[in-house]
Amino acid sequence: MAFRIRTITQRTGGGGDIVRESVLEKDSVLVGRGNDCDLQIGDLAVMLNHARVTRTGERVTVEPVDANDLTVDGRPTQSFG
Repeated sequence: MAFRIRTITQRTGGGGDIVRESVLEKDSVLVGRGNDCDLQIGDLAVMLNHARVTRTGERVTVEPVDANDLTVDGRPTQSFG
């Protein structure tokens, strides 16, 4: 299985967004600020090992690792699929 990750960065002063895509050939992805994370987010509101995203078939599960509260689109985490 693979995760396709798209990061979008807004340019200061306008001029369009910078879009980068990458593919991780894993069943599970660790998200956070830490150097050991598969997807690093440089924001102090994000824990070093914030969450784990796991895909099994068509089902995706987002679960907190070090985060106390974890929401997706403003809702508590749950499985999608």
